[in-house]
Amino acid sequence: GRSAASLTVSSAADLLLQDVDGNGFSLSGGATHNVTGTAAGAITVSSKVEAGGSISLSAAGGDLRVNGRIDPASVSLSSSDDVVIGVDVLATDSITVTAGTDDTGGIELKAGVSLKVDNASDTAVIDLRTGSTSGSIVLAGTTNSDATVRMSSAAGSINGAGQITASTVDLDSGIGIGNQTALNVSAAVVSADSVGGDIRLDRKST
Repeated sequence: GRSAASLTVSSAADLLLQDVDGNGFSLSGGATHNVTGTAAGAITVSSKVEAGGSISLSAAGGDLRVNGRIDPASVSLSSSDDVVIGVDVLATDSITVTAGTDDTGGIELKAGVSLKVDNASDTAVIDLRTGSTSGSIVLAGTTNSDATVRMSSAAGSINGAGQITASTVDLDSGIGIGNQTALNVSAAVVSADSVGGDIRLDRKST
């Protein structure tokens, strides 16, 4: 769908966002407006979603799978189960990813994929959170912010060979950080806390 203003799409079941008219977009909002997609089931993004304002996608009854590029000012992705990101998600102000809104669910960032936020005032934030009873964060791709990256996996771990780059990185975990694959972190300030399990970081200061 395309709109010169804000655009909202909802589904009582699963929601598939794909290009149906050959313009390259599944959803496109106005230059200063927002795009919102909600589903009672799962959401799959197969073509690009764009908006000048914010993009919010929420799957209340299944996974959220991002296979189409997302490129607004701010992004919010949430799922009752897992969030799997298979293409770049870019924003100027913030990227917020919440998995396991029903308490069980993890986040996976595929290899070769980037989460990136960057703005002129160097205030951008990336925030990743998983379920309160199960779910881990797996980072095979890169996570890059001009200011802050926060990751919290209350009942799981944070692992992966991907690079995390920011001025400040804050990592919190229930059962380990880099305990399976040491995290590559480039930051001026790093905070890493785990209730159980090892913490292993390959850190470079910026």
